[in-house]
Amino acid sequence: MLDNLFNVEQFQKFFNDKELIVEKYGKNEFQEFCKKFRSKEFQVGLSIWHQIASRELESVNPFAIANFISSPPVSLCLEINKILGKDVINDILYFYGKVNDAALEFNDFAEILLIVTSENELLIGDIAFSNPYQRIAQPRYTYQEFKGLGFLDEFMTIVENYCSEHGVRRCFLTAAALDLVPLFEKYGYKVQEDPMSQFALKSGASIPMYKLFE
Repeated sequence: MLDNLFNVEQFQKFFNDKELIVEKYGKNEFQEFCKKFRSKEFQVGLSIWHQIASRELESVNPFAIANFISSPPVSLCLEINKILGKDVINDILYFYGKVNDAALEFNDFAEILLIVTSENELLIGDIAFSNPYQRIAQPRYTYQEFKGLGFLDEFMTIVENYCSEHGVRRCFLTAAALDLVPLFEKYGYKVQEDPMSQFALKSGASIPMYKLFE
């Protein structure tokens, strides 16, 4: 499923003869992913819980995970499973790539995190493409330090094709900063309408967005 969407060959042509190192985690490696990337898994859990509570996908107390905010568990998703009595994640792909070049201070070139939820919706948890050989003096976006790879259009197409082929009707993500909202709007995403999302929009950070597919 998700495991086959991205591979190192898709990026190798950009870096020519450079050796690229990739880590991939799927549903079978979820426990390992939780331990190694605890903060990322926690953000995934928060995003999934926000969808459940704000859209009333399940009959839950919206504050049921409040205690975990100050004291994060090893896996927030597993704690949500206990609350709901079911697995909230059907599939996961975490793809992390770096250039094997000791001369580089920063060598990441790609970070992708995709989650298929129990509602058969797709969460884009992370999208980051960087050319570690080209630092940007005046970044266009918040948190951007390096020139991109020109891969975002292809990424979005791959995601949309996956949704079409697997009957996924809703894709959602979180724009880390306000200046990223127009970027995702270009691909058809909208800011979610619930009060918490609208508050995030006014605050200018962690803004939930979504796109519906026919």
